[in-house]
Amino acid sequence: MFSVNLPELQDRDYDELNSLLAQLDSAARAVDVAKAAVIAEVERTKGYERDGQHSPTTWLRGSLRCSTSEALRLHRLAKTIVAQPEVGKALTAGDLTSCAARDLARVYANPRVHEQFASDVTELISTASTIGHRDFQQHLRAWEIRADRDGALKRNEDAYDRRAGSVVTINETTTIDIALSGAEGYEAREIFERFITEEIAADLETRSAAEQRGEPADDPAWNRTHLQRGADAMLRIMRAAAHTEGSVPADDPIVNVIVDQQTFEDAIAHATNTAPETVSPAGTRRVCETSNGNPLLPAEMLAAALRGRIRRVVYDDDGVVINLGHTRRLFTGSARVAVKLSGRHCLWPGCYRSVRDCESDHIIEHSKRGPTDQANAGINCPRHNRERNRGFKLERIPSSFGQFYVYRPNGQRIGPRSFPFGETADSPVLHELRQWFDRTLNPTPKPQAA
Repeated sequence: MFSVNLPELQDRDYDELNSLLAQLDSAARAVDVAKAAVIAEVERTKGYERDGQHSPTTWLRGSLRCSTSEALRLHRLAKTIVAQPEVGKALTAGDLTSCAARDLARVYANPRVHEQFASDVTELISTASTIGHRDFQQHLRAWEIRADRDGALKRNEDAYDRRAGSVVTINETTTIDIALSGAEGYEAREIFERFITEEIAADLETRSAAEQRGEPADDPAWNRTHLQRGADAMLRIMRAAAHTEGSVPADDPIVNVIVDQQTFEDAIAHATNTAPETVSPAGTRRVCETSNGNPLLPAEMLAAALRGRIRRVVYDDDGVVINLGHTRRLFTGSARVAVKLSGRHCLWPGCYRSVRDCESDHIIEHSKRGPTDQANAGINCPRHNRERNRGFKLERIPSSFGQFYVYRPNGQRIGPRSFPFGETADSPVLHELRQWFDRTLNPTPKPQAA
């Protein structure tokens, strides 16, 4: 159809290439919408039967030679765009990425959420345009739980009934297998990850001591793989349990559950069969999840908190837990905990370094009279915290529950750049693609025969 001129690209600087990539992505989104329209029309007319196919999915597999999962994704997106045109408009306008649109289509495939989806689709699209993809997936999962409480409760009960644990030895290998549900599973994973962190620290300490003694740095004794550390951590957990000397203090919560104030009030009211107190305005973003973003049913949140080893963290409408004023220079103690619980990972776009490995710092520097409170706090991994010294700036996004914009020293924002398809054509490559797109979807009518 068209060719990419590599020498032309080699003459472009980073900003030009970044802009070109955004424009090509806008073209890809427009193609996704066009494919959805074609698929929807073939389904409406049952055109797939002309190829001897019995469904749009089998037709797509045969026509595109794609996998069953890809055919299902294409079909779901087509059905969603037909039923909810806002999704197609947002995709073409650049407000929605292709992966976010596929996530919405996956959720819309559940007929029990159709009514709620129609009511909330604008809010879902707005959220998708504001936060990173992995965060949006977790947000959408939490939304689906609220929209389909019966289905979520049934899945939770089924997962609990399927819980299992076994230790099997075959020849020289012993395999430990465990399957848990909901909050108990999140608790077990948190314990495991804490032990993994200790194993990594032990390797680094051993390697440093060996290098000081002049021993080779590639010795396998302190260069274990991640899976080997996992096995050693699991053994330590079992030995700690046997000797009642775990590495987690008894008063240290294993899991932090993040919940907004209105959801918390509603959960208490439901549990006590009383009228809930209204503390948040309509449209306030609802949150009920672990600090890693794993969604929980409000009833499960209350039950987990009552069982202990679970810390409940309740946010107000602005996503703020505490305020310590300007007299404190560093985020320490409960302030540091609150800052870290305000996010799941490093706030730099595309960085998913766990909050466990991140640092709490000021958005507006303390030297510029930035207050030491949670509203002026953010979390960055060590590398991206250092990047701020090179002139990068942070800005909290209003009403986004802890999301941030990051700006380059030249003032440009890092992250998706939305170009509605058809607006910018400063590249011969993109211009050629757009001409092909127009010819294909808007063909010139053939002249009528005399």
